Order: sequence, then C-alpha cells, then structure tokens
Amino acid sequence: MFDLILVSNVKTGQGLWYLHQPIVVLDGQLPVPEIGLSLFRALAESKTGFAEPPTQTELEKTVKKLVQAAGVHSFEEFMQYTQHCVVGRYGAGIEIAPTHKGDLQDETEGLQFLLTKSILVDAEALPGKLGQALWEGFAACTAADE
Repeated sequence: MFDLILVSNVKTGQGLWYLHQPIVVLDGQLPVPEIGLSLFRALAESKTGFAEPPTQTELEKTVKKLVQAAGVHSFEEFMQYTQHCVVGRYGAGIEIAPTHKGDLQDETEGLQFLLTKSILVDAEALPGKLGQALWEGFAACTAADE
C-alpha cells in the first residue's frame, strides 16, 4: 500500500486551475471511509473565482511542499513515480478521472485523462463510497509501459 497525497486547487476568473494548499498526506491503509472524508475536505478547499493566478513564488512554494510530501527530490521525479486521479465536482456529482502517464520519449508525454474510465459518484454519497471510488480510479490509471 502507498500514501495518498490530496492537493486542493484554485480556479482563476480566466478558467485556469492551479495547485493550492492544503496538501494532505494520508496513509493508504486508512479505512476507506476516512479516505473518502479527507477527499470531501480537499474538495471543500478547492475554490473558484480567484481574480488573479497565484504568483510564481506562491506556485513554487506549493510545488516544493508537494515534492516534500511525496518524499522525492523534484517535481519531475514526483510525476515519474506517482499515479494521478483528478477529482472534481461535476454537476450533481463528483468525478474521479484516472490518467494515463505518457512516454516521455514520444508526443504523448505527460498526463492524459482517461475520460472513458471516469467514475461519477453522487455528491451526497457516504465517505466510504467516495473513498472506494478513488481506489477504483487509481486501479484504472495506466502508464506508457502498460
């Protein structure tokens, strides 16, 4: 089992999303309902309508905290060794979008959403259901070598 890192985001008036605090590290062996509850909290911290994007200094500080939380040396190493699910509110639900990590040697490098594998959970679901859906999202993630 591995640690989970939950990162909130902010959305500017221009429609751009940015990493934001808090960054929460969870033991991956926590009971599923506790993981779901933490995910609900992270979603509550994600905000929209920020007039200005974070400054370069603010972004660098957030990325540094993320790298430290993951126990790696750089953001590139973080991206190389982690799986990512993007979680957000979608209509009356919460969408968990697994990702495919592209090969750094070809044109598909970086993260790509696997929209056909997205999981939609009712926004009023119990924390256990949301936590289970997150694990299912991670199980659906793929990498270039798969």
